[in-house]
Amino acid sequence: MPANILLETQNVRNTLLATVEQNDQTVYFYIWPGDNLYRTYPMRACWVRNIQPAPVSLDLSRMEEGLPPMMPAGNCDHPEGAASFDEDHNLEIVWFEEDDGAALLQGEEVLAIIPGWSLYMEHPVAYAQSCTVQNEQLNMFPLENDNALLQRLDKTFSFWNSWNDDKNWDGIQSYFLSKYEGLFGAHTQYFAIDGNKWPPMALVRFKRDQYDIFLTLGVSIRPMPWVDFLFDDASGFRRIELGVAIDNTQYTEQEMMQMAQFIAGMADSPWNKISWLGEGHTIDSQAASAPCTGFILSSAVYNGPSFEDFSLYDDKINLLWAVPIHATEMQSAISQSNGGFMLLEKLIEQDVSWVTKRRNAIL
Repeated sequence: MPANILLETQNVRNTLLATVEQNDQTVYFYIWPGDNLYRTYPMRACWVRNIQPAPVSLDLSRMEEGLPPMMPAGNCDHPEGAASFDEDHNLEIVWFEEDDGAALLQGEEVLAIIPGWSLYMEHPVAYAQSCTVQNEQLNMFPLENDNALLQRLDKTFSFWNSWNDDKNWDGIQSYFLSKYEGLFGAHTQYFAIDGNKWPPMALVRFKRDQYDIFLTLGVSIRPMPWVDFLFDDASGFRRIELGVAIDNTQYTEQEMMQMAQFIAGMADSPWNKISWLGEGHTIDSQAASAPCTGFILSSAVYNGPSFEDFSLYDDKINLLWAVPIHATEMQSAISQSNGGFMLLEKLIEQDVSWVTKRRNAIL
């Protein structure tokens, strides 16, 4: 019997597709990479339940044929088989805020979770309520009541529910403008950079005597993909805003706006590409203005007025400044492990700061 797709839904940025598929033996929950990412990321599978009596052991022949196997009797809570889902199944897929993982629910009952961080593992894992004992061949784990993913899912519910309030953005927008204007004075320009898509994001401009500042607001509404996988404590790294400060005596209005457009364009890239941005990351871009060929991102270069208690959803916000770099500096950064950090150390030693000025290459 061919699989029947009971439910399918894309994530916010349409980079991943989640499906629930049922045949005459099993029900599986899948997350598939989109057309632009299928060469980068794997399909992830999560067994949900058996419909027929469970076998004693895993049917490897079905796996070799590319068919979903039933869970062995010793690994599930329904060895005699469970009921299939009918048309009134009341199933729902809820995406985590990072946009890289999801949970499967029936009403208020959590049936399965494919965590976002599993996308970056050599052998992605998943969790199911009906799994009682880990099955290494299927990379399946029991979804027990004390699993931290369930606590995380509660926060996800609260997050999505908060965006049912049309005024949610008003409060976040006011928070950012208050923080920024407390340090740099009243903003002079405001640009929407979200392309009329959720979440709302903007770019604001501040004019000082000798330099102009452009800062994003709203990027940090979403935690970035990858970060939970890379850091034991991701709370200080998962949310970012971007900025660029430019000496307005050395750059034309057109050059300054090109740099501003660069950070505006980068604002959605972690979710469009399922990636992340952090300290020492480098990006090629002609917006850096010749002879520079790209930017390095850093919070360490900042030596301006202090940002105190800059946070959102109980996470610290990392404000990453875009600093133009030369081709030789870029090559040094990308050619060695931790090259971005080493380049930043050298730049800071040479008094290169958050305010962009024309300079010679240091390498």
